[in-house]
Formats: sequence, C-alpha cells, structure tokens
Amino acid sequence: MKLLFTVIEIEEGQEMIEKLKRINVKDAAYWVARAWAGVRASTIVNSWKKLLGDDEGMETESTDEIEETILPLMQRIPGCDDASLQD
Repeated sequence: MKLLFTVIEIEEGQEMIEKLKRINVKDAAYWVARAWAGVRASTIVNSWKKLLGDDEGMETESTDEIEETILPLMQRIPGCDDASLQD
C-alpha cells in the first residue's frame, strides 16, 4: 500500500520507471517493518494452525518409547555397543 502511495505522490509527468527508481532499500525496509508490526499475533497463530493442521488426536511417542528405539541404534555405532539409557 505504501509503495502505491509513494508512486502516486511522486511528481506527475514522470515515467513509472523513473518513479520506481526513486524508491530505495531503506524505504522498502521501513515499509516491511511497518507492515510486520501491523500483523496481529492471532493472525500468525491461525496461519500456523492452518499450515500444520489440527493436532488433536495425534499420538505422540512417550519418552520410554523413544529411548527404546534410539538405544539399539546407538549401540550399533562403533565404540557404543555397551551404551545404556543412563548414558
């Protein structure tokens, strides 16, 4: 939106390319910062929920199940054949 206002505000009679050339990186960085500051936390949360889906009903492995899976794999590493859960 700010880009549009900036292009409109620049002197009449200039070519569009010339108008756009007057916009610098600093202007763009400020526009991005202002836009980001205007994003509500709820918008971000809802976006992630849509992206990741509903996690209700998803089963998660317990720590014991994870340890039981990892230990045998770790023991296959040379020099770690005597590893235990306490390690």
